[in-house]
Amino acid sequence: MIVWDDGTKKQRIYEMWQDNFHDPVSYADFYFKEVYGKNEVLINQEEDVAKGMLHLNPYLLHVNEQPVRAKYIVGVATDKEYRRQGVMKELLIESFQTLRSRGECFTYLMPADENYYLPFDFRFGMTQIEQEVEYLPDLYILEEREAEKYTFKAEISGGELEKITAQENAVKDTVFDIYTDISPDYIRRMEKEVESDFGQVLYVFEGEKYIGRTAVGAEDSYFVLSQVFCADDAKRESFLEQTMLYCEKKYHYNRYQLILDASWKDATDKIGLQGCFRYMPAKQVKKIMFRLLDLEKLSAFLKCKVSGTQGYSTLEEKTAGDEEAICEADIYIEDNYLEEQSGVYHFLLKNGKVLIQKTGDTKEDCKESISVAAFTEYLFGAEEECVDDCTTLSRETKNLLKDICPLSKNCIMEIV
Repeated sequence: MIVWDDGTKKQRIYEMWQDNFHDPVSYADFYFKEVYGKNEVLINQEEDVAKGMLHLNPYLLHVNEQPVRAKYIVGVATDKEYRRQGVMKELLIESFQTLRSRGECFTYLMPADENYYLPFDFRFGMTQIEQEVEYLPDLYILEEREAEKYTFKAEISGGELEKITAQENAVKDTVFDIYTDISPDYIRRMEKEVESDFGQVLYVFEGEKYIGRTAVGAEDSYFVLSQVFCADDAKRESFLEQTMLYCEKKYHYNRYQLILDASWKDATDKIGLQGCFRYMPAKQVKKIMFRLLDLEKLSAFLKCKVSGTQGYSTLEEKTAGDEEAICEADIYIEDNYLEEQSGVYHFLLKNGKVLIQKTGDTKEDCKESISVAAFTEYLFGAEEECVDDCTTLSRETKNLLKDICPLSKNCIMEIV
């Protein structure tokens, strides 16, 4: 039986969290003080015995520059004695149905193991860049003078925070299809999260000009720079270099790991000696998986490559409108876990917009079909092969789907 925590099960949830994730007490305390009270927790229990749990953490995202509320699934855990009994399946299906009923069009998570979630139609839609860097003190020549142009602050005022978060969102609107809204509250909570793991957030300025921010802290044998943002593309490489030099003077760690969103690719292409650092080849690591919950609602945020002189907001308007060529098709979307999402959908692409409306329930009403997993893999991962390999679609329909601009340039870097 699935029950929703009403705040009375906090101690049991804390125990399950620690039994399954083994976080440092300081980090677990941060989560249950700063996050738990604002999220929702589903518990799979039998006769008051909790077998597993799933946490839904709320975020405001920007999808093609429009605000969208979505839940980030974290803390999915089943106690050892109840594993392989369908506990997680029941939790996931309950969360899918509930979120869809509330009008949310997708959900997402960072998997510990992708194989847990592939059967439930989650597909990857975001990678991050990881690069290892070694400091070579024998090559340290005149960098001190260079480093002086940047000022590093561990604390900033509320007024400064209002300005830089607005600036960050404005920059990200031009770069990403989907990203997390960065607010002062978001940053303050992130500061507490980083501090709970014995790190700190650094804010970087050049005079009065804001350059960027990063979380820094030791992990294993590396000093890690994560949650990295730079407001000026032209300063990305110097921002990383000078931040590592600042950390080296303060912490003397010698070895660094950079964790960056995919937009940093050009800045991390360098390999070998650069100044007093040796850069190892950067890796792209799959990180965030998405799950489609309501295709009709999501279509309001989609764009397409098809242009025209008139757009439509309903099928009725289309019927009454002009008769010039447009891209349209009827496709059956198959969803094995959300029965209400399965059905025949009319896809209409025109004037840069996408309209998707459900017109029927049964597969017999439509000759062409695609699974929700395959469509999700294209839509969030820009993987055209999953459309091309679909034998139940005609060539024309495959081309129509590939004319929908995928939501694949994404920046979701938070941990919880």
